[in-house]
Amino acid sequence: MRLFSTSCFCQIRSQTHSKWTAEKAAELIDYIKTNYSGKVSGNWDYVISEIQKTPLNRGNRWTSAEITKLKQYVWENYAQYGLYVDDWNTVANKFNRSATSCYTMYYKAIFPEEKFYKSHGTAAKPVRVKETLTGEMLAYANKLQTAIKKNMGPKGPFAVKWSDVAHELNKPLFEVLLSTDRLLRHKGRLIPMASLQHPADPDILSKMQQFIKAHFKDKPTIDWDIVSLYLCIDPKSCAIAYTKWLLAYAMPSGVAGHSYHYQKNHNRWTTEEIERLNYAATNRDKFPLWKHIAAYVGNGRSLSSCYIAWKNQQNHKAVWTSEEKQLLSVEIEKMQGKLDWDKLLPLFPGKTKAQLTIKADAIQKKKNYTKTRQIAESKAQLLFDAVAKNTDIETDWIKVSDVVGISPANCRSYYLMFKQRQGKAIKWSKEELSRLQYAANMIDEQTANRWEIVAQMVGTRTAAQCGSKFRRLQNSF
Repeated sequence: MRLFSTSCFCQIRSQTHSKWTAEKAAELIDYIKTNYSGKVSGNWDYVISEIQKTPLNRGNRWTSAEITKLKQYVWENYAQYGLYVDDWNTVANKFNRSATSCYTMYYKAIFPEEKFYKSHGTAAKPVRVKETLTGEMLAYANKLQTAIKKNMGPKGPFAVKWSDVAHELNKPLFEVLLSTDRLLRHKGRLIPMASLQHPADPDILSKMQQFIKAHFKDKPTIDWDIVSLYLCIDPKSCAIAYTKWLLAYAMPSGVAGHSYHYQKNHNRWTTEEIERLNYAATNRDKFPLWKHIAAYVGNGRSLSSCYIAWKNQQNHKAVWTSEEKQLLSVEIEKMQGKLDWDKLLPLFPGKTKAQLTIKADAIQKKKNYTKTRQIAESKAQLLFDAVAKNTDIETDWIKVSDVVGISPANCRSYYLMFKQRQGKAIKWSKEELSRLQYAANMIDEQTANRWEIVAQMVGTRTAAQCGSKFRRLQNSF
């Protein structure tokens, strides 16, 4: 977006360098609506929406009461369930602060001796840290520890009866395991872990597969610490046993023995690899995660390369045929712009929702542009007359819009286009030359977008025409 005046920038800058309040936000929005919206080119609705989104506590110091509420909110909604905050924007909306401010203040409050930094994004990878247990956290941790000791048997697989622990605490099994994982970072080795002998017991493997399928099917990786807790077997043994089962038993007949290469393969995909990829990707019960699919494909194909190769096969980016375009245009007319994707997708096999969205937007924009242009061309003389009547130092495009019946921006665009279409033989009038010299002398040469501002003040010429004409006038003296 371009701002055609430095005064608005100075006004915004003066407001943002002081404490932000609802009154100042309303004052700035009113200032923009009065002096710029509809008068100076720019996406002022977007500027206003961004001002309205600005947290009201911006620039204010955190009070001790706010910090206490922040810690309590994180504990009640995340920490007590063994979860990390995955979206700090949710927390920020609760406290009228920025996501970065909430993240930094929370960890500063927990670890006053440490420094924490976070990027502007909210997808930062959570770091497993040892948090201070206080208040309700400490009480829950002690209760959890007591329940584990009560239901713990001798060292070996399934030494802890986790279903009984979950029942006693009245919590879901997976939440109990996550909380225990956090507790172990304070208490150290609380549960004795056994090693798994190979070949592994089929019953243990079966329960491991069921647990992974139930809790990690839609996650990018398996948390072997959690699986280890559930089975009471060390994480390395769990990972090795599961990988061996995957490579030996989850394969179709005839290819079970192919090797698993760790060296990445960047060569062109072979027909055999594509067949293995298609088999694994269409049998998600056997291959719940993409790392399992990559292990099955083998030949050094990574998780990401398998995913991209599969998506590329599904995402047919063929050129839209005239019949498909016509059908989509007809459906848009029937639905009157309110598109039902569930009804549209079956009509276009091989096309994704994203492709339909892009093409539908293009069709609607073209239709709107054609309709607006036809209106403008049919009222070309009316447009010229309206410009002539409403031009003093600069053209009042809002008044022109009221006469012609299309938006101010479209009025200006089509007026300039019609003027250019008439050719360069159109001479500059004395009034235009006077406005050009006045505007060019008033706007400093170092001003950004100088000729766009001059063109706004002249009102009947483009920025390129104004710059070219003014330079010719200077050279003629």
